[in-house]
Amino acid sequence: MQNISNSVVSSGLDEKDYPTIGVTGLAGYSVFLQMSQLPLIGQTVHCHGLFTELGGKGYNQVVACGRLGVKACFAGAIGRDDWGQQCKIYLESEGVDSFWIEKEGMATAFAAIQTDAAGQNTVSVYPGAAAAFCLADLGRQALEQFRKCKLLLIQAELGKKHIMEVLDFGEEAGIPVILNPGPAIYLENEILARFYAVTPNEDEAKVLTGLSLEKEYSPEALVYALQEAGVKRAAVTLGDKGAIILENDENCEDGKNGRYCRGCEDGKRDEDSKDSINDTVCKIYHIEAYPINPVVDTTGAGDVFNGALAVGIVEGKSFMEAVHFAVAASGLSITKAGAVAGIPYREDVDCFLRDV
Repeated sequence: MQNISNSVVSSGLDEKDYPTIGVTGLAGYSVFLQMSQLPLIGQTVHCHGLFTELGGKGYNQVVACGRLGVKACFAGAIGRDDWGQQCKIYLESEGVDSFWIEKEGMATAFAAIQTDAAGQNTVSVYPGAAAAFCLADLGRQALEQFRKCKLLLIQAELGKKHIMEVLDFGEEAGIPVILNPGPAIYLENEILARFYAVTPNEDEAKVLTGLSLEKEYSPEALVYALQEAGVKRAAVTLGDKGAIILENDENCEDGKNGRYCRGCEDGKRDEDSKDSINDTVCKIYHIEAYPINPVVDTTGAGDVFNGALAVGIVEGKSFMEAVHFAVAASGLSITKAGAVAGIPYREDVDCFLRDV
């Protein structure tokens, strides 16, 4: 673990020690409240469970990468408080190389998660010091580690400025970038076209492409919208229905001529997409979720999906194979309470896949 302050770093690492996946994002402290049903506006409900853990989308994702067998590094900003110190200590215990910008007079990020009896949840986040993170503030050693990565994984918790900074850094270093656009954010088409892949859920896909949140769209229609927006690859997560994949094939003559490839589902669209989307795609696949029982807590399942997807890609899996792996890993994560606590280890996922 490296503590970065005013861009001062310690000595460099051997080549073999460099991480494969670089993650930047929010790190902080979370409190989980368990209840029979989520409260309505103005309603007070009694909780039957409470526990706390460290977290944040980027924080969870880098832990997932490590537990699933790939060396990863993390960079973020924290306050000079106990929560920030605990963030450092825990990543060190997980074997993650971490680099921190400590912000004077700012609190470490905090989140409150409410979970009902069905495992559904609401999440409220105070970004605190994390919102002030700037990649350029990191020291030489930290940036050297990130430049050696094979893949960068980011989220939208720190906003568009952070997304653009990491995207520019990745392009300059020749490193593909995966964007998990959560919380939901709109990005222009020319930005979306620069990512190796994007991984929204259904609502995030609507916001990302400027579609109406009030209107219902089929998963296929959302994929068509992403393709029209210039996205090269996408995995739209569908909860207990798995994920739907878009993968444009630039070498496919049918795709270039505006026709469907044999990989497309049925070679046709549904009525929603006819009404709202005017372009076609090359390849669409639906990856079904695995049967999971019991469902304890869905918090962090998307983070596990993204960490596992990144692991699969750097291990040389095809995009579809990596999504299969990610669907399995995220499915296992919802059998335990908590975000970090539910992140499975590689042997658990491999065993699960052997048995299904």
